[in-house]
Amino acid sequence: MDSMTHAFNSESLQRMLDGKAFIKGTSKGLIDSAIQEQRILNTIRYKENRSRYQFQNFLNGKLLDKTKNESDLDSVGTECGCILDGDTLKIGMGIWIFGGFTFSIKIVDNKFTSNYWLDEHKRKIFKLNSGDTLTDNILIPFADQKLILDSIPTYKSGQQLTGFLSYKTVNYLRASDFEDWSIKDEYSNKNMDVMYTKGIIHFTCKVRQMLQRDKE
Repeated sequence: MDSMTHAFNSESLQRMLDGKAFIKGTSKGLIDSAIQEQRILNTIRYKENRSRYQFQNFLNGKLLDKTKNESDLDSVGTECGCILDGDTLKIGMGIWIFGGFTFSIKIVDNKFTSNYWLDEHKRKIFKLNSGDTLTDNILIPFADQKLILDSIPTYKSGQQLTGFLSYKTVNYLRASDFEDWSIKDEYSNKNMDVMYTKGIIHFTCKVRQMLQRDKE
């Protein structure tokens, strides 16, 4: 994964330097800015910016059985990023391919907040509260959380941070007629299952300044 990502970023930079990545008429300012960002991306290595998760999902108070695919995996791994935004350190990780999840951690003055975002891509099955309308994605706060870092954040680019987050979400609601293998146009909001998720995350990432692409 590290070598594949590095090769892709290097190829992208070379296409920019050769002018092949830009359409005719692109301003010099935009070209210079894009090249500068790509040079920074070339320094980001997967082996220094990665995370691994273990999940447990509970439905109406009972632990959900894993699917066949999930049971074949001990845990799930994705990229991780540590971005410095002013006086705030933003740590983000997850995966999205027509649905997915992300975890985000914000650290300010050595105090942190974190949450869990879950997306079912057009399958409107979630509510955070009973009075809400069904949605296909939901931002879920944590009821319990604990963050351990290997060192105190310096809030400076280049610091390598390795950490461990354990968490339990607040209860959220999912349509009772949802079936993971099924795709329907509409789901009923009359009967809702009570869900919560708990788990642990191991991550490591190298702190860098925020880029324009991080704001989009």
